[in-house]
Amino acid sequence: MIKVIKKRFVCLLTTGIIAMALTGCNDGDEKYDKGVKAFEAQNYESAVIYFSEAIEENPEVADYYIYHGMALIKTGNMEEAVLEFDKAILDTDNQIVRRNNKKAYRGKGIAYFEMADYEESVECFNKALEINELNDINKDINYYKSNAQEALKDYEGAVETCDKLLENDKSDASVFFRRAKCLAGLGKFDEAVKDYDKAIELDNTNYDYYFGKYDSLIEDGKEEEANEVIKKALTIKGSKKDNAFSLAKLYYLTGDFESAKPLFETAYEDDNMQAAYYLGVMYRKDKKNKEAAKYLKEYIDSETVLRSALPYSELILCDIYLKNFDEAKEMIEKAYKLKDADNMQVIEYNEVVLYEKMLDFDTAYEKCKTYMEKYPDDKAMAKELKFLATRISEK
Repeated sequence: MIKVIKKRFVCLLTTGIIAMALTGCNDGDEKYDKGVKAFEAQNYESAVIYFSEAIEENPEVADYYIYHGMALIKTGNMEEAVLEFDKAILDTDNQIVRRNNKKAYRGKGIAYFEMADYEESVECFNKALEINELNDINKDINYYKSNAQEALKDYEGAVETCDKLLENDKSDASVFFRRAKCLAGLGKFDEAVKDYDKAIELDNTNYDYYFGKYDSLIEDGKEEEANEVIKKALTIKGSKKDNAFSLAKLYYLTGDFESAKPLFETAYEDDNMQAAYYLGVMYRKDKKNKEAAKYLKEYIDSETVLRSALPYSELILCDIYLKNFDEAKEMIEKAYKLKDADNMQVIEYNEVVLYEKMLDFDTAYEKCKTYMEKYPDDKAMAKELKFLATRISEK
């Protein structure tokens, strides 16, 4: 049974928002202190070792498990981290336990978030927020929670969480930005644009805010206003090399691919994998499918958690035209697993194309019929269905 050693709460480690406490004299103190110093120095592998050794020397200190869990998150060991946080959570009601439980639930929420288990993540954050202790970390918890809610497409919930954040601090541009994205997800484009404008007012050098506003205006059918946003973003002063990706994307959106491509290449050379995605798209449009597939595979492999099916869609098209049909099938299966409702139509469309290119007209016809039941307004696919029916009848 873990005993709770009463300690005085001192500060938050800004790198991980870890609550650091002064320890009394016990066998694990030295290792624990070394672990904290290693964590602060971002030497997370050493921190894991030190906290593990502290636990071995004294397995009855709840704090050790919490800090060990945070270090495990930093080294990518999420499942182990969850186990450590569970060891720190006790069913006892006193202030020290409540504080430790809150930190542990927060840690679990982060670990689940990194594993893309957003439902568990939100549940843990809610449990942490229910504990009326250490209220100075509520902002951080709510920030994570809103991110998880957005990933779940629980836009209403995310907006409510952002509202709570903004009640106490209306100077955080990133919160206005997140609320704007969620309002756009709800189709409330006018409100979204107002929040993007507020985010830009607070930080007019963040390209993401301009991209968000652009996307909302495009979705709302206001292309002319959207193009003005891009023009304004192009006036941001700064290093061309440091902002290579953002500038490349701006040129890409204006259709100036000639200016965009070298900047994407510069960003790619600096290990920006988002640039790899855009290079892949541009090469595919130029019908250089082999080069496009290389970049798209790199992008997909680099993403720990891929939420959008669009990269798979692009790669599927490359594989189809390269006649890598088995690989295309594999990408389609992976895309379906994402359950990305916003982009599922294009995946289903590509699946019809795949089976047609494979000359498997029976399967293509069945897939096409299913597609038309879901998307009856697609005139191009309606013509394809008639064509496939003809091919089947010839058999």
